[in-house]
Amino acid sequence: MKRIRLSEGVFLNVIKSDKFKTDYFDLNLILPLREETASFAALLPQVLRRGCKKYPQMSDISKRFDYLYSTGFSARVTKRGENQIVSFTADFLRESLLPSGEHLMDDVFDTMRNIIFDPLVNDGAFKSEYVESEKKNLIDAIRSIINNKNAYSMKKCHEAMCKGQNYAVSENGKIEIVEKIDGTSLYNFYKEFLSRAKIEMFYTGNCDDTVIEKYARSLISDINTEKLYELHTERFERIRDNVVEITEEMEVAQGKLVLCFRSGHIISDEKYSAYALFNNIFGGSPTSKLFENVREKLSLCYFCRSVPDAHKGILTVVSGIEVANRDKAQKEILAQLENVKNGIISDEEMASAKNDMINSYRSLCDSASDISTWYLSRIIGGSGKTIEDVIDEIGKVTKEDVVACAKATVLDTTFFLKGTLTDGGDEE
Repeated sequence: MKRIRLSEGVFLNVIKSDKFKTDYFDLNLILPLREETASFAALLPQVLRRGCKKYPQMSDISKRFDYLYSTGFSARVTKRGENQIVSFTADFLRESLLPSGEHLMDDVFDTMRNIIFDPLVNDGAFKSEYVESEKKNLIDAIRSIINNKNAYSMKKCHEAMCKGQNYAVSENGKIEIVEKIDGTSLYNFYKEFLSRAKIEMFYTGNCDDTVIEKYARSLISDINTEKLYELHTERFERIRDNVVEITEEMEVAQGKLVLCFRSGHIISDEKYSAYALFNNIFGGSPTSKLFENVREKLSLCYFCRSVPDAHKGILTVVSGIEVANRDKAQKEILAQLENVKNGIISDEEMASAKNDMINSYRSLCDSASDISTWYLSRIIGGSGKTIEDVIDEIGKVTKEDVVACAKATVLDTTFFLKGTLTDGGDEE
């Protein structure tokens, strides 16, 4: 990957590849994740894609991209640690595959620029009809998380664990804040956001560097940056005297048990690859200790896996269980962690985990969006390592490294969604 600095806080990342028939371009605008602004940032891209001055209706935008050889265009909002990311993506046919003399990139980038930077505004406000419609959609999305019991339970556990920290804020915002947004307040946020956001652009394809740099510069030519946001994620280091335990009842069949640990490791740490390997051995793969023991041998859960947050420094274990197995499941999950802390790791487990991770990293190159997402995550986290760097590191991790990572992993908070229905089923 080649990283090109276009201006203060603005970068273009070029990943050369002949693997795909389409080129991929991703514009990411990054701001701190804060309760007072998260709802605005979540709503903004959905309003922008409803219409702009040149293409005032969503149908006009859709027809435009269909005309451009069915170019794919999308907008999304995510979070990495305590940073919120507003992203716009275009996936378009490689010019070498077009009929002779046709050029697609001029039109693709011009259309993106119109949608993002020349919005439909009247008297200093976004179109009320679009704002109100997208507010309803966003509120529905916020409410719908309760329908995904795994995501809901993890969210509740993270909120309790990180209470008072920005990590507890949802990237989708809060309903009570969304309800108060109008076209004027959203447009005011938009103007400040564009002038202060840090920008990471990614291109995957075989276009010459100077050509894609020209298009990237043209895309953001309307931005006049002022005082840039300061991006930072606070490593979770809170030490409690006792584990926080929360139980919530709900009319569902399956219980959800979530254990949140302080991991002590974040992505910018020199040996974070060792922690990633520890997670694979502990609960991050189908051959992990949690899967093989808690699920397969002891049948204490329908599923059980561990998920690290490499930016915040926490590890989350989520499992679906019979309500009656709550204590047994937690005890066995913690027992498997103790096994890793005590070095009970076979050579076969080490080799299997390394092969699994190396294959996963190499498979990233099969998807242009996965490649850019991977690198964006590391840039935000302060790591300049490439995929090959990490693959090399994984191969060098020792059993002692894994044990040290396990010993740094300490239980902080538990959340149990207690199902009150009798039929557990095999749902997730």
